[in-house]
Amino acid sequence: MMASFAIIFALIGASAYLVKNLTTKLIAETRDAVWEASVPADYVYITISDRWNGHRRTIVNLNKDHHASGTGGGLVEQSSGWRELLSLSVDFPIDIKAAIDRANDKLRAFDAAKDRTDELVRLQQFREASENFYGPQTETLDAFSEEAARLLKTMAARISEVNRRMEQTAEMTLVWLAQIGTALLVLISSITILLQIGIINPIRRMNHVMQRLASGDYDVDAPKVSRLVEIGQMGATIGIFRASLVEGEKLRRQQDEQRNIVETERREFLRRLALAFESKVGVIVQSVIEAARGLHTAADKMSRETESATAQAEAVAAAAQDANANVRTVADAAGSLFASMRGVGSQIRTSGDRIRYTVDQAAKAKLDIQTLDTAALSIGSVAEVIKAFAAQTNLLSLNATIEAARAGDAGRGFGVVAQEVKSLALRTAGATSQIAERIAAIQSASTATIGSIHSMSHSIDEMAEIASSASDAIAQQIETTCLIATNVNEAAQKTASVTRTIGEASVAIQTAGTLVARVLDSARDLNRTGEILAKETQQFAEIIRVT
Repeated sequence: MMASFAIIFALIGASAYLVKNLTTKLIAETRDAVWEASVPADYVYITISDRWNGHRRTIVNLNKDHHASGTGGGLVEQSSGWRELLSLSVDFPIDIKAAIDRANDKLRAFDAAKDRTDELVRLQQFREASENFYGPQTETLDAFSEEAARLLKTMAARISEVNRRMEQTAEMTLVWLAQIGTALLVLISSITILLQIGIINPIRRMNHVMQRLASGDYDVDAPKVSRLVEIGQMGATIGIFRASLVEGEKLRRQQDEQRNIVETERREFLRRLALAFESKVGVIVQSVIEAARGLHTAADKMSRETESATAQAEAVAAAAQDANANVRTVADAAGSLFASMRGVGSQIRTSGDRIRYTVDQAAKAKLDIQTLDTAALSIGSVAEVIKAFAAQTNLLSLNATIEAARAGDAGRGFGVVAQEVKSLALRTAGATSQIAERIAAIQSASTATIGSIHSMSHSIDEMAEIASSASDAIAQQIETTCLIATNVNEAAQKTASVTRTIGEASVAIQTAGTLVARVLDSARDLNRTGEILAKETQQFAEIIRVT
């Protein structure tokens, strides 16, 4: 089969080479014929006519009282067609170019003789002019005419020869093309029959076998081996492929059975794991929710107490403003507690991380409550100072009253002022007592809140331990971010007067109120986080059951 293709390619190559040569030859001869036929014979006729006309004008000049009425021009002046012929003759065949060169030599000789006659006529040497005219001029013109006639005959013969060769080459090309086409047709038909018998039919049989194997029919027999080596190898390969498919089907069935057994065991394990996770983690999550609710209740109580203390402090500040006191608030309390628990993911290990993070945040909340308790103690100290100032002010007002009484009418106005100062001292002492009571209530609520947070932290620690022990079997993602930041700036570094002390106490109470409000927000967030954790725990258990 490969030899047949080699023969086809060799024949095609030889045919292409032969056709190329014939075509090149035909094109060259056609180009020569067209080129030579394009040379107008009129150039030669016109040149001959011009020279005979010039010859006759010379006769006329000699017969008009021996006076020249005009002279004829030379070759360049009279015949532009001949110049064109000379320029084209460079590419002409050798015989035609030689004929043109001979005619051109004769023409130049005639032109020189005619120029000599015209020169003698201008010099009025008519006898010498007549002798030159009837001698060299006439002889050279006759010679040129004869050479031009031979040139025309040579050109006509050349064109006839080229036309004949072109026709022969065209006929030869057609004959060769017909023979090559017939040989190619016969050879291609033979190769097509061989391909049909040796390749196409075996491939069709193999295709039929492959289709049945693809449809799952493994009982089909492998195709018979062809005489061609390549096709025989393909048939043997299909037989091996059939055997491997049968073996693969057996392995697939065994793998399906093994996969079903493993899937059943996995589902049972996940079901037991979900029950254990829900029973243990669910209890801990509920404890977290209850602790968060307790923290929320305590923080709410602290908030109400702080609001009441703030109202009392504002009343004292208003009284101090009446006494022309400048209150400067130098306190800024900022804190933030934001707890967020996002959806439970697919891994229990991450859930443990979130729970541990919640423990850390609860510890921070405990520290914040302790800070609040410390601030309340500071406020109590300030209240004691205010109370001492009020007692001293009362004593001063009493002394002022006594001195006013001693002064008589002159000290009456001073006595009125002393009474006002005494009244202000009594009101300050009363308000300070109320502030002390509110601070005691805040401290009590702080203690309760710390206990709730401690209980909640203990419950969360237990849940973290359970989540850590289950992290090797299933990973759960619990991400929590809880930020509790408390910055407390206490004012009132220098107590110069009762009014400024009252202002600082008011600022401290407001700071405590802010802290309580943020603790309340944190308690709400922690409660929501516990509820989210409970839902996500339930969803995680459901996912395990479904999986």
